[in-house]
Amino acid sequence: MDDRTGSLAMAALRELWDAGCPIPSPALQGRLLELGFRRWRSFNRRTNLRNPTREDRIHDLTKGLTTLEPDPTLVGPLIKDYHCVATALAAVLEPIEAPQTAVHVSQVRPKTRPRWRRPLEPEAALALWNDFPVDADPRPIVLTGPPGRLPYFPTMENKLASAAAPVVSEVKLPPGVLENLQPQTSPRWQGAPIRVLSAERVLADFPTDRGNRRLPAYSLEIEIENALGRGIVLDPDIEATTWWPAALDPDVRRFDNGFPAYLAADGRSVEIVLFAGSRVHALESPTAVLLITEPEPYVPPGPDAPEAADLAGRSHPVTVHLSSPLGPRVLLAPTTAHPLTVLPR
Repeated sequence: MDDRTGSLAMAALRELWDAGCPIPSPALQGRLLELGFRRWRSFNRRTNLRNPTREDRIHDLTKGLTTLEPDPTLVGPLIKDYHCVATALAAVLEPIEAPQTAVHVSQVRPKTRPRWRRPLEPEAALALWNDFPVDADPRPIVLTGPPGRLPYFPTMENKLASAAAPVVSEVKLPPGVLENLQPQTSPRWQGAPIRVLSAERVLADFPTDRGNRRLPAYSLEIEIENALGRGIVLDPDIEATTWWPAALDPDVRRFDNGFPAYLAADGRSVEIVLFAGSRVHALESPTAVLLITEPEPYVPPGPDAPEAADLAGRSHPVTVHLSSPLGPRVLLAPTTAHPLTVLPR
C-alpha cells in the first residue's frame, strides 16, 4: 500500500466516523485499515467463486472486518455499518470511476458518535499541556481511559443499549457518578433505560499515563435489557484531583488510545507500535513529549524487498530517542494530544 492510498483510506474512515458511523473510531482506524488491506489483497487466493463481482469482494471484506468483534456471530444490525466501512475502503483500495466517499457516508446513521477533536497541529497539541504541574509531589493522576464503564454484555441488544440508552438510578448516588455513565450520543434510544440497582464503595483499577492505578470507586449493580452486570465509576472526589488540560475535550478519555508505550531503563528510549510503514520523532517541552508520525516512502516489492508490500499493511514497533529523560512529563499521542500509557520495558 503506497502512502497516498493509505492516507486516502484513513481519510475515508475519519469521514465515516465524523458522519456518525459507530465502527471506525480513532482507536480502531489503524486496525481496520490493516485488516482490510490484507483481506482485500488475499481475496483471489481464498475465494472459490469463478467470476466474483465487486460486491462479492465487499461482502467478503465486510465479513473479515467483523472479526474485530469479540463474537462476530453477534454483530447483528452493526453489519450494515461494517458493510459501509468495507465499501468505503474498497473505493480507495480499488477505485472505480469517480469514487465518492459521500455516497457511502450518506448510508450511516448521523449524529450517533461521541464528540472527537479534529487533529491538532503539533505545536498546538503540545501547548495544551504547558500548565501540567510536572514538579508537583505527588505527581497528579492523568487518566488515559474513561472514569466510568458499563458492564460488558455479549448480546447485540445489550451492546446497542449500553451505547445509546440513558442511565437512571434507583438508589442515591454522589453527584458525578451517574454523569460518567451517560451515553455520548444523540437521544434516539427508544427502549428501556439502563438502571442502577445498587452501589457500594470499592477499590478498582483505572488506566493512567503511568499504568493502572487502584483508586476509590463505586461498584454499581446494573440492569440492561433484563440482563444484570456490574459497572465501575471512579469516585468523583478522586476524579476532581486528576489533571486534564482545560482546552482538551475530556470525552476523548472514553476511547482506548491503542497500544501503550514502553520506556527503556535509560528513561529516553520510547517504543510504540505504529501502523503501515511509519517513522516517528518527538517534539518536546518541559512538561510533555508529543510523538509525531510520518509515513515512510513506499518501497515496491522486488528482489531486494520481496515482502515490502505486505509490511506496508502491518503494525510494527518503532523506537524514538528523546533528547532528555521522560521523567514526570506526559507522553502524548500524535494529532490528538491524548496522553499515552507508559510502561517500563
